Order: sequence, then C-alpha cells, then structure tokens
Amino acid sequence: MQYATDTRYPQPAVCRERFGSVPQQVFHDGNSIVHVADLEDQPGRRPLTHDEVQALFDAADAAARARYPRFAMRRC
Repeated sequence: MQYATDTRYPQPAVCRERFGSVPQQVFHDGNSIVHVADLEDQPGRRPLTHDEVQALFDAADAAARARYPRFAMRRC
C-alpha cells in the first residue's frame, strides 16, 4: 500500500486530480494484530509449481462442468 501513498510515485497526484483526495494508510502498527511468527503456514509445505496449479484449475473446471453441464464455458 505504500506505493499508493508515497509522493515519489504519481498515484497520490492522480488521485487528487481525479477524486479530490489522496489515499490514506488505514492499517499501521498501532491498529494491527502482531504476527507471532513470520511463517504461519506449515513449515513442510512449499509453493505449487506451475504444472500443479494448472492441474488444480483443470480439475476444478472439470468438476464444475460435470456438476453444471448446461453452464459449461466453451474454450475459444
């Protein structure tokens, strides 16, 4: 969010011009919950590879098509 409020970037000036106000930082250290650990996930887990993500979405698409065949989207 800092890029939206940092005056070194054009976003604040563009917002002032278009909307009449600039973005404000809403969450900060004083009103946010402190995380007790840097990593809240299970340490043994790793990010999915591109192929794994593609397989996940392909399976979700197939499940949706099987459940709602009338509304299946056609690929272009």
